[in-house]
Amino acid sequence: MATEQSSEATPVNKTTIDLPNTSKESTKLGLTHSLTIKLDEKNFLLWSQQVNDVITAHNLHRFVANPEIPLQFASVTDRLDGKNSEEYQKWLFKDQTLFTWLLSTISDG
Repeated sequence: MATEQSSEATPVNKTTIDLPNTSKESTKLGLTHSLTIKLDEKNFLLWSQQVNDVITAHNLHRFVANPEIPLQFASVTDRLDGKNSEEYQKWLFKDQTLFTWLLSTISDG
């Protein structure tokens, strides 16, 4: 199956992600980025460069390499009650948001 390639790169994937700022919960850090490609079996190098640039620009490496995951429960009582700590909730939201964004940059087949 042949495909035509345009000389002008058009974004294939545009995703907006709002991540809460760790210093001020009420402040939102918008992660809006267009990738010109989706990952497939032939373009890993280009895809990884684009994804790495986004991760670096938004200081999100701590979620990818050597993550420092906060304690899920602040106390034994919280664990027994199934109550997650606030720090863990913030981390989980950011981690899952980044994960979802990464999945959206991968080709379906």
